Amino acid sequence: MCKMVAAYPVMLAIKNQPVLVVGGGRIAKRKIQELLENGAEVTVVSPSLAEGLDPTVFTWIKGVFDEKIVHGFWLVFACTDDQEVNQKVVAACQKGQLVNDTSNQRNSNFFNMATIKTEDYLLGISTYGKNPSLSKKIKEKLMQYLAK
Repeated sequence: MCKMVAAYPVMLAIKNQPVLVVGGGRIAKRKIQELLENGAEVTVVSPSLAEGLDPTVFTWIKGVFDEKIVHGFWLVFACTDDQEVNQKVVAACQKGQLVNDTSNQRNSNFFNMATIKTEDYLLGISTYGKNPSLSKKIKEKLMQYLAK
């Protein structure tokens, strides 16, 4: 994968798009919820799911990751706490697939931004995936400023 030296900011219309999330823990839960809120057709591969995830609102493949599963998905998230599995997910993706290893931005060809979303605007805050906690702090400060 590329080193995120330069990035082109873009918003993706993911409504009705096939998205794969490998992992069912805390980080995966947040991704799954955000994807569902934006209308994606989510499939999750994981032996178990974090508390609060409702498998009736997405497709759940209960089990371990198999590299053949990535085919046909437009967007892929590797969200496990096992770096070896995350690497297998990234390696299985083909040219043209967007893949994000949530534990290693250098192993990804895209990364997410902290966002502030209202009916009137959507703001994205990025540290190029290097410091998500800083993005969150900036987001909180901007939200305070915009609330005035």
